[in-house]
Amino acid sequence: MAIRPGARTGDITDAALLWSYEKAVPVVSSPLLHDGLVYTVKDGGILTALDAESGRVVKQARLGGAVDTYYASPIATAGRIYILSEGGTLSVVEAGRDWTLLWSGELGEPCYATPAVAGDTLYVRTAAHLYAFGPAQSR
Repeated sequence: MAIRPGARTGDITDAALLWSYEKAVPVVSSPLLHDGLVYTVKDGGILTALDAESGRVVKQARLGGAVDTYYASPIATAGRIYILSEGGTLSVVEAGRDWTLLWSGELGEPCYATPAVAGDTLYVRTAAHLYAFGPAQSR
C-alpha cells in the first residue's frame, strides 16, 4: 500500500490511500523505493517494479538462478539493486523501468540479513561469514 503523506490522526484509510497492490507481494522482505519505482522481491525470485505514483506494474520477472525464499530486503546504490536470497544467492540488478539482471552468484550458506552499504563497499552477512565487496585496492 502507498499512503499519502500528511494525514496524521483519525481514520485516514480512504483519504490517505494512494494505491494498493496485492499480487506477488513479499512475505518478509520490505519494499525498496528507488528513483520513482517501488521494487519488491517475492519468494520464488519474482522481482516486481511498480510506479511509485500510480502503483502500476512497470516490469515483473523471475530472477534467473535465484528461485528461493527471501528474508533480506533489497537495497540500492550506484544505480544497482542488490537482492539476497535465503539460500545465499546474491543478485545484482541494473535499476530502472526495464531493470535487467547483471549478475547472480552463490555465497554457499544461508542469508537472512539485509545487505548494507558504507561508502563504496557492500557488506553481506551470511550464517557464518561477513563479506565486504568493493573496488579492488591498488598496492
